[in-house]
Amino acid sequence: LILVTIYRIIEECFSNIKKHANAYKIHLILQEQIGSYYIYIEDDGKGFDVDKVFLNDGLQFGLSIMKERVSLLGGNININSSPNAGTRIKILIPAQNPLN
Repeated sequence: LILVTIYRIIEECFSNIKKHANAYKIHLILQEQIGSYYIYIEDDGKGFDVDKVFLNDGLQFGLSIMKERVSLLGGNININSSPNAGTRIKILIPAQNPLN
């Protein structure tokens, strides 16, 4: 179940990039580390103001889904982006989590 949820998180990231970023390149790292899963996704798209997007309820549905899925797995997500500077998302999920 954890791997399916991780797949859905990555799928949502890629969907957001396709819909909003206008990116040329996407960099994905998915690693199983001792006791955890590490996901890193970076794009060279148009970026966005993270704080502004989360303050505007109508614009952040996809990001909310990602955050909720990561939270359900007991993980942490860090979204770093700014206009004209692309987006970097780092996710760390413990291998032993409430869904196992």
